[in-house]
Amino acid sequence: NDVLIGGKKVSGILTELEYDQWQQPFFVMGFGLNVNTSPADVPEELRTSATSLRIECGQEISRAPLIQAILRQIEDSYLCLKRGKTASIIAATNRLSPTIGQWMQIQTPEGIFDGRAEKIDRDGGLLMRDGWGKERKFWVGDVIQTK
Repeated sequence: NDVLIGGKKVSGILTELEYDQWQQPFFVMGFGLNVNTSPADVPEELRTSATSLRIECGQEISRAPLIQAILRQIEDSYLCLKRGKTASIIAATNRLSPTIGQWMQIQTPEGIFDGRAEKIDRDGGLLMRDGWGKERKFWVGDVIQTK
């Protein structure tokens, strides 16, 4: 769940599905965003894999309007989800994801699986096709390697 600019990580997003005392599902989301990190502040070992908005835009970014815009987008997406209007969110995810179309390994509670990420389907699962052509759906897992 990394957000990339030019192949470099600018942000990370974590989500966790939980259930309340009445077994109603909810999810918790957290994210980090490299906003005003200067090139000199990026550790040498991360310079080929990490960036910031400041580096990419060539200027400092005002954080207040940025967080307002992010929270507005999160709210808009939440309201779409609440109304069951997921098609546009899933289409955007498939269009923007650098993972789709890539050969990868995913680690799940059941083990490690290899395959090509085909798409996010309508219920939010990641469809992967292995080397034998078998399709498999994942709702939980960590991408541990892409090729």
